[in-house]
Amino acid sequence: MSASVSEWQRRAKHTIPLYEEQYRRYQLALREHRALEESTEGEVPAQFDRLVSELLPDLQPASLARVQARTGNLEGVDPEALLASKRRELEAEVAEIEADLGCDLAGARARLEELAGEVEDQARIVRPLRRFVAQAKHERLDHLLEVGYGQPRYDVPWYRLSYYSDWKAGDEILEAMGEVYADFAAFREDFAERSNQLQAEEPLLLRLEAETAQLNLSVARVEELQGQLLGLPEWLLGQLQGRLREDLSTRGEAAFTGRTTAKDEGGASALAWVGLGKRVQYLQELRRGQLEPFGQNVEKTLNKLKRKSIKYWRPKHSGTRFSEGELDATFADKTPKWDKFWARYEAAFAALRDFDGRYHYGRFDDDFLWWDMFCDGRVKGRFSEEVVEFYEEYEDYSWESPWDDDEDYAWEEGAAAAAIAEADGYDEGDLFDGS
Repeated sequence: MSASVSEWQRRAKHTIPLYEEQYRRYQLALREHRALEESTEGEVPAQFDRLVSELLPDLQPASLARVQARTGNLEGVDPEALLASKRRELEAEVAEIEADLGCDLAGARARLEELAGEVEDQARIVRPLRRFVAQAKHERLDHLLEVGYGQPRYDVPWYRLSYYSDWKAGDEILEAMGEVYADFAAFREDFAERSNQLQAEEPLLLRLEAETAQLNLSVARVEELQGQLLGLPEWLLGQLQGRLREDLSTRGEAAFTGRTTAKDEGGASALAWVGLGKRVQYLQELRRGQLEPFGQNVEKTLNKLKRKSIKYWRPKHSGTRFSEGELDATFADKTPKWDKFWARYEAAFAALRDFDGRYHYGRFDDDFLWWDMFCDGRVKGRFSEEVVEFYEEYEDYSWESPWDDDEDYAWEEGAAAAAIAEADGYDEGDLFDGS
């Protein structure tokens, strides 16, 4: 028995709103998920700064020993030897600059004061000459001087076009100079005198300015080096903290495994840093592996149904027939699968969202699973490859809550507990199976 297009459209009218509602729910969940993911990720750098500052606040032997004990980093570091080596390097550069200058920093500063006066004196001579030459600038000036315009030797005939161009240019130059010269010949004579004077005086000013600029660079560099000499301990602390940062960033949790506990100095900060990173990791895995695939599947099916609905309204498809099997497959009730997905997803997300920051309950042990700490062992985090591999490696593993005797801890009162209670009726496994 087959069904008509009308029956297909009737079922579509009922089913499409269900998909639309699921897609709206997905979009809301995705926004909330991304917001939590971004805010949690934003906490990581500040916590990392606290960790590094707590592990290595200074260059004292006790601080270096703490770093070595907690992370295995900076072993064999000799601060005094490093400071002495850097001091020799800086002092050698200072000596080299002073040798090139022929004087020490005080002498260089005194020379700069002398140069300031010499530059100003020479500038008083050169500045008016530069202004005069700039005022007389014209695109045909060099040509007029070359052909002898304004002199008896100027022999361009009156009937040549260039004669009138020269005449016009000469008038424009005199006009630009103001009512100073009776004719171009007078201007020409004055221009030659001042140009020659500028050529004679300007090189000295340029040399004085160049010497000033180079001396300023040398003085600034010596002052910088002297500042570095005064701040050598701070510099070395920054260098060692940078080395520690690089090592911790590369090794992560492995830097502390077997060395650090929450009771150790710096241990709580280390657990908070690693715990925040784990929380971000699980949020990313949950979004990429479960929430987004679910939403993409719903969107794809919804768009497909809408396109077909439009298609079957067209007259040429009015006679299309469908088997009962086709209709049942197209309009199968996905509500149970959707409910299962949301129950499992919301249980996992609520565990990450509602965790109150007690990262000090964590441990740097191979048989410790951070995911179970976030959910108190109540949600199987099979969306995470790390979690799956952990379960496979530790087949006899069972979670033991570290806060059973903590009266101040009220995990079960949060939204995570409600979500888990809702999910309890479903079997374990992947949150989303792609259907």
